[in-house]
Amino acid sequence: MTSRHLRSLLPVVMAPLAIGALAGCNQFFGLEETRLIVDNKLSCDCECSPMTPDPIVSLRVVAPSDDAEQDGVAMTLGSGTLDLGQSMVGVRFESLKIPRKANIVSAVVRFTADATDAEHTGLTIYAEQSAFPATFTTADDDLGGRTLGSALPWPAVAPWTSGDASAAEETPELKGLLQPLVDRPDWTDASSLVLRFDGLGHRRAVARQTGSSRAALLEVRYTTGVEATLPVCASSNVDRDSGGRITAQGQADECARVEATLAGLAGPCGYPAECTCAPNAAAGTSDADVCVVPCDEVPVDATCSNFDPNAFERCLQDGTSTLEDCKVFVQATNAPGDSPVCVPSGSALAFHAFGSRSLCEVHGTSHIQVGDREPEQDPETEGIVEFVARPCPNGGCRVQPYFDLRMDPITFSVRWHSDPTFTDLSATGRGLEPAVHAGGEISYPAHAAAGTGNGRRLTDFLTNSSNLAVDARNSEPLDFGIDWTARQCDMVGSVAGAVGDDSVCAGDGTTPCAADSPDCDAVGGPCTLPDDTEQMQVDVALAGAIVNQPPTAVAGPDRNVECTSPAGAPFALDGRGSSDPDQNLALASWREDSRIGPLIVNGLNAELALGLGESRTYVLRVIDSFAQTDEDTTSVSVVDTTPPDVFCNAPSTITPPKTPVSFAATASDVCTASVIVPELVDFECFKINGAGKRVDKTTSCKVTLDGPTITIRNSVGVGNHIVWTARGVDGSGNVRDVTCEVEVTNPGRP
Repeated sequence: MTSRHLRSLLPVVMAPLAIGALAGCNQFFGLEETRLIVDNKLSCDCECSPMTPDPIVSLRVVAPSDDAEQDGVAMTLGSGTLDLGQSMVGVRFESLKIPRKANIVSAVVRFTADATDAEHTGLTIYAEQSAFPATFTTADDDLGGRTLGSALPWPAVAPWTSGDASAAEETPELKGLLQPLVDRPDWTDASSLVLRFDGLGHRRAVARQTGSSRAALLEVRYTTGVEATLPVCASSNVDRDSGGRITAQGQADECARVEATLAGLAGPCGYPAECTCAPNAAAGTSDADVCVVPCDEVPVDATCSNFDPNAFERCLQDGTSTLEDCKVFVQATNAPGDSPVCVPSGSALAFHAFGSRSLCEVHGTSHIQVGDREPEQDPETEGIVEFVARPCPNGGCRVQPYFDLRMDPITFSVRWHSDPTFTDLSATGRGLEPAVHAGGEISYPAHAAAGTGNGRRLTDFLTNSSNLAVDARNSEPLDFGIDWTARQCDMVGSVAGAVGDDSVCAGDGTTPCAADSPDCDAVGGPCTLPDDTEQMQVDVALAGAIVNQPPTAVAGPDRNVECTSPAGAPFALDGRGSSDPDQNLALASWREDSRIGPLIVNGLNAELALGLGESRTYVLRVIDSFAQTDEDTTSVSVVDTTPPDVFCNAPSTITPPKTPVSFAATASDVCTASVIVPELVDFECFKINGAGKRVDKTTSCKVTLDGPTITIRNSVGVGNHIVWTARGVDGSGNVRDVTCEVEVTNPGRP
């Protein structure tokens, strides 16, 4: 099995594998062919890359221990300035979220100058040769003792200007240092980068300790993509050869339809735009008529509401909705103007692409028995099981299992006749409804899982063959064990034993029903399947490893950002809290207002700004290398909650004035563009007598308040205190009151 198979296996349980045989004397190997089979299932390998611009990492030094200096062997952490050229300087950028094998287009580090320096300076840049370099410590030679790669010269550093962060402070192109690291076999999306700067001269850069918004900034542009192997049903007019098999051209044509639909999701939905799909040579086409239920043509709508895997997941977990209720969110079958692309369940391609599924590759054996007849040996079986739902290691979530299995050929011993052999055995199925994951497993009782089984019976002394297929349900319980933490799964129990034809509803015992339909809803009972007259049983015992789990997008909490100027405030969108259990995040994007809003950036980080009073919603979408997806939302508002600064502009003491004296208060505010004029209120005069008591003199003082100005005409003598309040109100209504006070002193005293 390839770990890239995203097949979301549909109609569950394999049927009796349509085993048939020849009559010999009075022996009859009695399973009949159930229908004429036309091969119409194939798989397409698809690769998709994002719309331009290229994904970008914009990441500053985060921790104070992530920039450091070394003089001799002594390490210095927490300095406010990085003295490049004077000391050996190291900077570390944590968790770049760049997928392994990404193609690095460009990479630079931009410093902010902490001083104006123009002397000739030449530096050399190295990258530590580790996918997970540690943060710096005070241990001797911690920076100098690290394993480094090849040197990158920065021979003539341009002059720096204090406070600047322009091209002069930008390093040469660093992709030659970064690409070998990203190509390492141990590189993951959680890997970090350490750079070391040696040289002569002097350039002073702001360190993280001084200010997080001015710390060294790494900016990387890269290209990458996602891969998916998708099962699809051939259209009715697919090109076939004389034997009815789909030709190579027919397979290519069908995969071109898949390519058109995936690419068409880019417009309304914002998914990766550049998609190429080709037939999966290993899978080939199937001898199974597994696409018997046609899917309706449902183009993705303008708001992408019928291609919303997150909404589907929420519906799945609400505890009351059925699978059919939830499929409305993923029912799109094609892009506008294109023909529909259906998958083996009769549902839409959207049900498989860009969803949230865990993929487990399983192997083991199957046991097949018809009456008292058994094959000469149990066939080796392998395949995939997908669990639709976000992982819930602690249980409690509703999980929808799908499986797709393939079995080795089996041969039955039949006396007085050639032994019948069955090849191309396969089973595709699912649980009819989501089941609650409890105690590490989900369990389906008899008749609760359904699907199709298929095979080919060799006849005429193995020179000819006939196709066989059966619809069926499990006759005994079928259990799925899931351990997301240990990355293991198993599948044990019955996958077939009751065929799905000629069934009646248990509610009235007469209404005919199909194996997987709502026919019995009106009469109040489930579809009751007849016993298999041949007493066929198919049981499996399979186990394997979970090779991929979906990512988790973390956009961060909603927040208010305090304005820093009348224009508003800058802020950063930071999705680096997003994660993937397999550490294979491949793509990320931020959009404004909604999941289909304008693209801000392809990447986990974005530095934006909003005006005062503005509020925006931002949606983060992350996609792993298996095309599994998650979205998260955050809202940012720029607010002004800080009152203005108010200044009394009055001395602490005055002498008894001979003529009126005036003092005018002023105010300033970072968020208010217009001049704030304070208002003076509530003056009083008082004196502290020899006993330390306060004596009110307000009625004696001759003081007037006029807007921001106080005028003192008569202070009523030495020892008096004149107190007033200066009140400033900014444009957002924030109020600051400042108490102003002057004391009247003897003119002969200092």
